[in-house]
Amino acid sequence: MLQAHELAYIAGFFDGEGSIVITTGKGGRLVMNVVIVQTDRDILEWIRASLGCGGGIYSRSRAGSLGKKEAFALQWCGLSAKNVLLQLLPYLRVKKGKAEIAISFQDTMKRRGVDGTPTNVLVMRELLKDELKRA
Repeated sequence: MLQAHELAYIAGFFDGEGSIVITTGKGGRLVMNVVIVQTDRDILEWIRASLGCGGGIYSRSRAGSLGKKEAFALQWCGLSAKNVLLQLLPYLRVKKGKAEIAISFQDTMKRRGVDGTPTNVLVMRELLKDELKRA
């Protein structure tokens, strides 16, 4: 269990180096992603282990390009992303509003069975995606 000062540190880090996006994934489904990009892989490993929400670290190599360092992205999708945001939410300043929108979006993601997702839920997802872009 993380202490409040550790969550506050990660939230501050995320406020400066993180992003929240809703993109169109496989099959045209919308998916929410939370990403932190950083040249220090060790801090991303610590954040991933500390939050305990899975996530993957991927190279976003720019090394050698005009003297830039290699960059890494720590990414969570869907429910894992929501769980990260819920932990950080009380400490966020810059991205608090975006996090609240993203959590609302993820709350619409429920198994719907053979009848599929109701049209009003699909419309709500698109509205939240647009609201996140404007926030």
